[in-house]
Amino acid sequence: MRGFNTKTLYKGKYTLADLVDETIEVTVQNNVYSLSETLELRQELTEIADILLARCKTRSEEMQDKLEPIEE
Repeated sequence: MRGFNTKTLYKGKYTLADLVDETIEVTVQNNVYSLSETLELRQELTEIADILLARCKTRSEEMQDKLEPIEE
């Protein structure tokens, strides 16, 4: 049986973002949130989004670098 390769990308008070093999999984604690907690959660989700967007950009650049240049 093949094991999963898991890397934690972000761990916050309410959230967790893992890279499992090639899939990004975001977990939000199952709870009822007060206004202040909701604002903290929103901040964490914004941080996760920034991390994931940067990762996507980096991966896109890596893939582009692997392509052969187009000859004119």
